[in-house]
Amino acid sequence: MVAAVVASDSGSQEQERGHDERARLLPVGQSPLRVKGTGFVPGERVRLTLGGGTGLRKTVQASAEGSFTAVFRGVSACDSVTADARGSKGSRASFNFSQVACLSP
Repeated sequence: MVAAVVASDSGSQEQERGHDERARLLPVGQSPLRVKGTGFVPGERVRLTLGGGTGLRKTVQASAEGSFTAVFRGVSACDSVTADARGSKGSRASFNFSQVACLSP
């Protein structure tokens, strides 16, 4: 269970897109690790990269609402991993999973 999150995003995206939404990336599950992106440009292709020595990458497409969910197997939200999401239309968001308070199952 994820107890607390700290996320960062780029405030300039809001101005570039001309609306109030901002790109965000947050964990929504631990086993397997699931992340959810919101506030991306609708239909935007988003490249996700996990740091911390994992070497994992995925490309997803944001929905008509500007959101997506991605699953990374073999990685725990309790690991010290940074996720980075970069959209093809300029949206950006990142999250450091070492900032998540994890509870043992």
